[in-house]
Amino acid sequence: MKNFSGSILIVDDESSILTTLEILFTNEGWAVDLASSVKDGRFLLEKGIYDIIVTDLRLNDGSGQEILEYAKALNKRAEVIVLTAYGTVKSAVDAMRLGAFDYMIKPIDSDKLLFTALKAIERKNLVTEVKTLKKEFLKKYDFHNIMGQSPRLLEALDIVNRIAETDVSALIEGENGTGKDLVARAIHNKSPRASGPFVAINCSGINENLLESELFGHVKGSFTGAIANRVGLFEEADGGTLFLDEVGSMPLSVQAKLLRVLQDKSIQRLGSNKVLKINTRLISASNRRLTDLVKSGEFREDLYYRLRVVEISLPSLRERAGDVLLLCNSFLEKFSMTMKKDIKGFSRDALNSLLRYPWPGNVRELENCVESAVALCRAGVIEIDDLPKSIINTEETLTNIVMHHPMTLEDLEKKYILETLKSTNWNQKKTAGILAIGRNTLWRKIKTYNIQLPALSSEISSV
Repeated sequence: MKNFSGSILIVDDESSILTTLEILFTNEGWAVDLASSVKDGRFLLEKGIYDIIVTDLRLNDGSGQEILEYAKALNKRAEVIVLTAYGTVKSAVDAMRLGAFDYMIKPIDSDKLLFTALKAIERKNLVTEVKTLKKEFLKKYDFHNIMGQSPRLLEALDIVNRIAETDVSALIEGENGTGKDLVARAIHNKSPRASGPFVAINCSGINENLLESELFGHVKGSFTGAIANRVGLFEEADGGTLFLDEVGSMPLSVQAKLLRVLQDKSIQRLGSNKVLKINTRLISASNRRLTDLVKSGEFREDLYYRLRVVEISLPSLRERAGDVLLLCNSFLEKFSMTMKKDIKGFSRDALNSLLRYPWPGNVRELENCVESAVALCRAGVIEIDDLPKSIINTEETLTNIVMHHPMTLEDLEKKYILETLKSTNWNQKKTAGILAIGRNTLWRKIKTYNIQLPALSSEISSV
């Protein structure tokens, strides 16, 4: 056992016990404060910070449970030891449920109490040490899942760095797959709340009653199917961060209640009149611009401004095409390691296809594509045939066509005209412009190669 001490508050309405315990802990080097009532105990807890609180369960003006709850409310890491001359299983369970470190029956064994206090402060110091190490780790590796060198991405990450240490609400906007959840976690990991919980919910596709219950909790019988009390996500995220993904999908009725929560810093569970104070940072995200939803009446303007204290806009992968190669190599290394394959890289044709593809699903789609290619790869290099067909068929390279699909020059011209027509949604004017030929020439080639046009093409041919 390490020989260390700390500060301790002892609450008991028997003066003889206060004197005995004061001598016991003072002789061991502890800084000791004494209180003979709940009132005095609360007063001292408000004034100072204690490593350990020792309290009697029954006090003249109340209960030691009040001291326990108040101490934990002021400092969640304070360790509380409960003493009582009326030991019951229920009182012990209640004390432990409220967060007591231990529960001891009077008369008190001085050596056992001192040993218990030393164990409690040892755990407290260990928790603090782990928290410090975790904080340093997260500071070093907080962006390890967000890769890229494009100016717009670096601008977004700079905002993350600047707001992380604050407690302001942030709104992250970007297309699906751009990494909004990773950015939200990065903010949390760099914040003073990093040791607290990070709780996330996707608001899309959840009906009004269920979403309200998920966020705020409910009491038994508050609606059909509420067979027990349930803690909501705001309570689960207390001391940490709540991430509302796709917040633009939230029903207007729930938006109104969320606004009140942000204004009052408190919640009420469904079916309950009890007001619960919360200490939760809110980060929101949307794949649709909330300003457009405000204009259309789908989102409350006052809530929008509450959520968007700081706005972070994430670029699509199309807007940061220079990062595709970096991401491809990173994902290749990751999945080669997890699948225990020795894959050196990508063939020229495979890489050309990956670089030309528009990536409508953004980084998430690219990651899934590389994972699939690694799984299918049979050699030391990912070939074009290892890629998903949707990637290959977007734009086949001429080299690949010649190697895998030998054809005459006329066949190649027919294929190119057909693919160009498809890419312009069968608009013959645009197709002729891309091919740098006249519209009459294009029409003759369509007839010569017997290219079948859809019925609607005649309506858009001159658009």
